[in-house]
Amino acid sequence: MKTQSLLLTCLCIVGILNADAQTTYPSGVSGCIARWTFDTTKATILSSLPDMSGNGHNGTTHDITSSDGWRNVPFHAGSFNGTTSWSEVAHDAMLNPSNITIISLVKFDGYNNAQCESSEILSKGYPYFVSGNYGQSINDNIYDGNCGIYTPTKTQLVTQMGVSTIAIPAGNYVDLNKWYFFASSIGGSAMNQYQIEMDTNLKASSITPINSSAGTSNIGSNTQNISIGKHLNPSYPYWLSGSIDELILFNRALSDNEVYSVYSYLWGWATSIENFEAYHSNYQSHFENGQLTISTSETNYSLEVYDLAGQKVISKANCKSHESIDLAFIPKQLLFLKFKNSKGIVSIIKIVSL
Repeated sequence: MKTQSLLLTCLCIVGILNADAQTTYPSGVSGCIARWTFDTTKATILSSLPDMSGNGHNGTTHDITSSDGWRNVPFHAGSFNGTTSWSEVAHDAMLNPSNITIISLVKFDGYNNAQCESSEILSKGYPYFVSGNYGQSINDNIYDGNCGIYTPTKTQLVTQMGVSTIAIPAGNYVDLNKWYFFASSIGGSAMNQYQIEMDTNLKASSITPINSSAGTSNIGSNTQNISIGKHLNPSYPYWLSGSIDELILFNRALSDNEVYSVYSYLWGWATSIENFEAYHSNYQSHFENGQLTISTSETNYSLEVYDLAGQKVISKANCKSHESIDLAFIPKQLLFLKFKNSKGIVSIIKIVSL
């Protein structure tokens, strides 16, 4: 069956779960309260930053340009110039959860050498260590312990978390021009940080925290806005130089397995379905009696079938314009179809209902 409406429903772009309007992330993780994918259809300056969770936390933008995202997918990331590029999201009560997980897919083009050497990915509230402040950034201060010393090769992930402070060990340094998966999980009893260098040829088999600290308190609340790509403190804006492909907020502390499912989804797929029509126009599919039939103008393409957890079910290379694949052996579920053309470029992600 053709499943554009099913795709939008099942991936929960607008799937309301309860009165708080939290949604389920495409990998199946509940509690998503905001999701920014930075997608456009052409090279341009982003006029706005839509919240793809459907919760309406749209951002106003300043000098963010579209750029290639993870896996070099065109126009699937926002590029920040390190001096004037940023976005601001208005405060909402939903953005004041007592627990939170922040996940980002980021590539840095340069380190910030201004005072305290931070590069802000996302932050709510300033100054640091006020009630309700949370965020992600990178800086070198954990290594050198001094805002006036610039040690760019020792820059690492930092998590902001309310009024609490934690002792984060030095290490897991962030290189330039590489995509990273970052996750910061803040719960009532622990704060966990996760980091994986993204590799198109190697998928991590699991994920565990690079740092875990027990005894984290409630992060509290404030009425300040969220900033992306800089900090709201005018004296210390902490500009980000680089690209963001995906930025997600959950209203709870995710487990290791849940964090891994988000990583797995991002590793294997383009990081938005906003432009679904543009990607599926060259392919038509039909499913009946266990047989999946593909019709396309492409020749010599490859087809991979994945389940919702990102596990490969079947693959087929050297496909022709008309292909028939037996899927009757697969239990009833939702499946992703991933097409690559003869140059190895992903041109479609589609969903099938068995």
